[in-house]
Amino acid sequence: MTRMTGLGALAALAALAACSSDSGGGDPPPPSYTAYEAQAVALMDDWRETPATDPGSLPYAGGGTYEGVLYGDISSGDSYLTTLAGDLTLDVDFSTNTNAVTGEVTDIVDSAGYGLGGELAISGTFIDRTAETGQNESFGGTLTGTLTSEDLGDTSVAGTINGDFLGDDLGAVSGDVAATLSQSSGFYTLDGNFIAQGTE
Repeated sequence: MTRMTGLGALAALAALAACSSDSGGGDPPPPSYTAYEAQAVALMDDWRETPATDPGSLPYAGGGTYEGVLYGDISSGDSYLTTLAGDLTLDVDFSTNTNAVTGEVTDIVDSAGYGLGGELAISGTFIDRTAETGQNESFGGTLTGTLTSEDLGDTSVAGTINGDFLGDDLGAVSGDVAATLSQSSGFYTLDGNFIAQGTE
């Protein structure tokens, strides 16, 4: 899993670095950013040696729920602004190729520990059983939503999510996200990753 090399990518707001501890963006909600970081590292350690599932072997029935972390960096041009992390839940339905993978990212916090309102939705997801293992992701869809901050107002998020199942038993999923973040002050970029483990 060379794609998962550290906490340098995710989903959410922008310019939050500008509203650090002196202005306060709200009380840090549980779990903390540190807890998300520890969870992501633990999941990566557990699954980094597990190869991606051959997309051609994915079933046409059944499904499951995966829980983990979505995390990443927000930038303005070449300038890093902040890192955010949130609680990720994905629901998979192998019997359809319309919204085959759906989910949400909630309880989003920044690396300073401040919480953001709102959530991100994962939808419009297809499964590509013809993808080349290790070269192309086996599922992809959209990542959208609105995040809020007392200091910065609303931030619109619109982007994509792509990933793979891991192992012969489909025990986990991992992948990447990319999005444009729109505020009244301008546009920012999100470059992130996710990892989640099956709950059954």
